[in-house]
Amino acid sequence: MLLMLAIALLSIAAICSRLGILGWILNGLSLHIRDAPQVGGKKPFPSGPRAWPIIGHLHLLAKRPHQIIRDLSGKYGPVVGLQLGKLRAIAVCTPATAKEVLFTHDKIFANRPYFQVNEQFLYGRDTSVVFTSLCPAWRRNRKICTIALVTPRRMQQLEHIRSEEVSFLLREIYEESQGGRKSVELGRYVQLMTARLTLRMINSEARFVPGIEGLLEMIKEVEHEFSSPLIGDFIPALSFLDVWKKIRVRRIHRRMDSILSALIVKRKQAMLNSSSSSFDDLLEVLLSKEANQNGCAGSAAVEDALTVEEMKAILLVILPSAY
Repeated sequence: MLLMLAIALLSIAAICSRLGILGWILNGLSLHIRDAPQVGGKKPFPSGPRAWPIIGHLHLLAKRPHQIIRDLSGKYGPVVGLQLGKLRAIAVCTPATAKEVLFTHDKIFANRPYFQVNEQFLYGRDTSVVFTSLCPAWRRNRKICTIALVTPRRMQQLEHIRSEEVSFLLREIYEESQGGRKSVELGRYVQLMTARLTLRMINSEARFVPGIEGLLEMIKEVEHEFSSPLIGDFIPALSFLDVWKKIRVRRIHRRMDSILSALIVKRKQAMLNSSSSSFDDLLEVLLSKEANQNGCAGSAAVEDALTVEEMKAILLVILPSAY
């Protein structure tokens, strides 16, 4: 009996550990997880297959979840109801319903599920952009990232960085190919260029910071841990199976935190020693909004002020796009 119970628990652990694919779908167009509140107790939850006790439909998503959801949509319609452990989910399976969810009624679905890994990495709840529910902090962080990174004016200001990195890329390829006489793996060089470009938009000194290659490797580790939620997020009774992953997450977070802290301290010192701002990057924008002891960021409004932890959380969300 005990042996059968142990085998069952290990099977569930294996299923949940393979939710790395599902982790990406959660942030994409097809699946929106929410806690299971009853909306006025009036409208029924969308229909779906019969759920197993405790694990719900987790066993269906262990392999090729996109194909499983496609097959379910053919039987249950464009919106399929799923039970993922203690969490309820809906799978939106057609472009029309995806538009309804993500565009027409986006505010209704704007909240994010609570995952322990996110809180551990991102210094608590509602501190970053991607995993923050719809609230004033989310609007503030989105505004900061938009102004600092993706406005047309900002794109024009950063044109010299893009030109430099493309020139550097072409020079690297030319040297590695020995003047075009040797084949090279182009994808790897484009990936490195994208990483350098993103890092320089965050920190204009990135190319000259020692150990920046190690930072890129650590970003890969962070992405790996982000991609698979803890088993306890879905089945709290099995939280004891997450012990080693929690230890691993804390270790990676401490290393990442030390790198970001050193980056911020170095920039603060450089800004104090410089009579005029000369960095023009996201890090400078964040530090210009740093909250003082009164909770204000200089002349900025209280609601625009950022703590150091909130700055790190924003950087941690943007950094994975560099790899």
